[in-house]
Amino acid sequence: MQVKRSGANYLVQLEQGEHVLQRLEDFAKQYRIGFATLSGIGMLQRVILGYHDAETNGYQKKALDEPVELLTLTGDITRGRDGHPTAYAQVILGRADFTTYGGHLVEGTVGPTLEIVIRPQPGTIRRRHDPDSNLQLWDLRAVETFSV
Repeated sequence: MQVKRSGANYLVQLEQGEHVLQRLEDFAKQYRIGFATLSGIGMLQRVILGYHDAETNGYQKKALDEPVELLTLTGDITRGRDGHPTAYAQVILGRADFTTYGGHLVEGTVGPTLEIVIRPQPGTIRRRHDPDSNLQLWDLRAVETFSV
């Protein structure tokens, strides 16, 4: 992982074989990020996508064991109840036959490169479990106006 500061933002370049969410969480821990938005493009060599099924309150998962273009990645970095960083991302992926897949990024391994812009925000947002949806949602009642 290579990191370069650009004004208030960070430019992060992940390298082949790195695990996307883990490296983003490592970054957040190292740079003491309490809340940030992120976007990115690149290539992935292995992906697991998730689709939240509102009827079962669980995720349907689909693995893609093929190189795919990461057409767009958007998401955030927050903190869990335990204070550890949590990276969350939604992606749209392009396949060699020009079809696309999209969904929640459950797991992703970088292909040749992945370029991400991370935009830290003031304060810290934590996630909490919502029993009705079985999702980890922002807990806006507990927003901390200082960084971790």
